[in-house]
Amino acid sequence: LQSGDVVTHINGKEARTFADLHIAAAMSKPGSSITVAVERSGIPEPLRFTMEPQVDRATGLLSLGAFSGSSTTLVKKDSSDLVVTDALDRIGLSEAGIKLGMTMVSAHGAPISTHQQLEAYAAAGNGRPIPTTWQAVDEDGGPVGPAIAADVPVAPDYQDLPYPEPAPDGTRDYEQGLFGLVPLAKIESVAEESGNVGILQPGDIVLRVGARDGIRFRELSREVRKHAGEAVSITVLREGGEKIVQALVDRKGMLSVTLANAWETPIIARPMARIAVRQAEEEGIQTVDTPVAPLNLMARDRIAAVNDTPVEDWTGFREALRRHTAEAASEKQGAEVELVVIHPTPGREQETVALALSAEEVADLQELSWHSRLPSYAFQPIHTILSAGGDPVTAVVMGFRETRKLIVMTYLTIDRLIRGSVGVEQLRGPVGIVDLGAKILPKGFMYFMFFLGVISVNLAVINFLPLPIVDGGLFLFLIYEKIRGRPPSMQFQNVATIVGICLIGGLLVVTFYNDIVRILS
Repeated sequence: LQSGDVVTHINGKEARTFADLHIAAAMSKPGSSITVAVERSGIPEPLRFTMEPQVDRATGLLSLGAFSGSSTTLVKKDSSDLVVTDALDRIGLSEAGIKLGMTMVSAHGAPISTHQQLEAYAAAGNGRPIPTTWQAVDEDGGPVGPAIAADVPVAPDYQDLPYPEPAPDGTRDYEQGLFGLVPLAKIESVAEESGNVGILQPGDIVLRVGARDGIRFRELSREVRKHAGEAVSITVLREGGEKIVQALVDRKGMLSVTLANAWETPIIARPMARIAVRQAEEEGIQTVDTPVAPLNLMARDRIAAVNDTPVEDWTGFREALRRHTAEAASEKQGAEVELVVIHPTPGREQETVALALSAEEVADLQELSWHSRLPSYAFQPIHTILSAGGDPVTAVVMGFRETRKLIVMTYLTIDRLIRGSVGVEQLRGPVGIVDLGAKILPKGFMYFMFFLGVISVNLAVINFLPLPIVDGGLFLFLIYEKIRGRPPSMQFQNVATIVGICLIGGLLVVTFYNDIVRILS
């Protein structure tokens, strides 16, 4: 599968929404395969792939690892609006007049409708900004006000460097960098409600956390969590000088800041000597040495030059490596380049080391491209409109189909809740339902009717769970009576009912609390 593929059929059945793909994978039998038919740009005939869903360690469910594409309409005010607003501010689009909810209608003068098209322009531009046109739209998608022209900046791609060992939750973290060299982390922004306002500042580059020097991006969060509920000493690079601050870590082990890679400075974090690499299917994941492993570089070394090319930042470092290996790449050979590094010692000693790259590594370097600095999460997903075309019979069939889909998705959510991949804080109770309904009602009567249908399906599923006090528990009592020839004792039924009341009551209290906290915050 490739980004931009349009899924048309799953196991021979028409795929109407992306949820169909998630459900087909999650409900498949372990070890079995599903067939997906897709349409791909430039290929006249549909392509068919037979794949075996794998367990997604983050959710515990079978998955194909495919996600819905994004449109070119920015998210509106929702849970991610602050993050997206920060992104617009950082890249200068807010200053140009671009706001949440606006739609990018063209790039390079050509119509555009998906985020993937934007990424294609970024890859083809070789580092040049993408000229785009934006339009504010009303609820029906009609234009509001004049169009706004703005350039979308791009950023270079780097290699994903997976850690040799999986994280405690079974997922495999990775850093971004080049051949085992990775950047330091920096503070992108500090939340207004954070206790670190005035302590940490946007632009601070993190040099040390506690006793961990040259800490990597992914390591930083794990190290901070060890100091939950207390202060932690952090050394940062601020305005050209080192500064030690005592940062406050909340009870959840968070600094309440946004982190990013410090690509603007060629100072390296602790080099990664070994990474995980997926080999042939029968070999699985192997651990291999990185090209920088034998160089014995230090954390906080500064890359000053590649051969005779000075390096000012990671973009310059990447381009210098590509320039000095281009000839070897054309001949499909390996290459050796000299790195001039400045050590973080009191005397700032300088050393020249030789970085040897294989032909495959040189080819991987030359294939690195560019991407838009507007991430896909900034945009709304591509919406699918389901219509019966005025046929009442088709409408009834669609109703049953969508009801079944919602039932399956509700059971899958309960499964994720039990596995812990969906937190209790994400559940909504009566107050949250009213709050959601109030937000959906202005969208129109049909949206509200669909919302009521979702609530009805949820209640139906909950009602049929094998819990005392609801119909599912009563059904179990009837099965017991049918098998044993007599009902459970009154004492057992009374105890089971009390347990059921406590469970439902406890859930109501938790969701009520979550709803109030969510609304107030």
